[in-house]
Amino acid sequence: ETLQRRYRALIEKSPNVIAVCGDDGLLRYVSPSIARLLGHETSEVEGRPVIDFVHPEDRREAQKAFERAFEDAEPQSLTHRIAHDDGSWRRFETVIERLFADGSEVVITATDVTETRRYEQRLQVLNRVLRHDLKNDTNVIGGYADLL
Repeated sequence: ETLQRRYRALIEKSPNVIAVCGDDGLLRYVSPSIARLLGHETSEVEGRPVIDFVHPEDRREAQKAFERAFEDAEPQSLTHRIAHDDGSWRRFETVIERLFADGSEVVITATDVTETRRYEQRLQVLNRVLRHDLKNDTNVIGGYADLL
């Protein structure tokens, strides 16, 4: 019983969304962290098709990853957008793998990387600006050197 309580606490306190999906594509279990990360209550998500929450542009890749996870013992990874309850889209890195050897269920572990991606994009913009400014400064210095 103590071990079961520990496992339950690990799942419930995880910073990731952890879910179990059946080979019928329906969500059978979703960790409570979905409320904090995506604004959905577990009761409104469980029993629904997992693909319903995936951004339409990402569904083909997600569907292929799910199919491979059921067919193959290797974990499948993908980055995709998942619907927030407020209508926005959050970017997640997701790993899908068989829960048991019979392949009737997969476990999904989804990590929200939305803010990380935003910071990466900002850093890329700042790097471009910095390169531009350095190149201009180098050209100015080169111009003055030519005058000497």
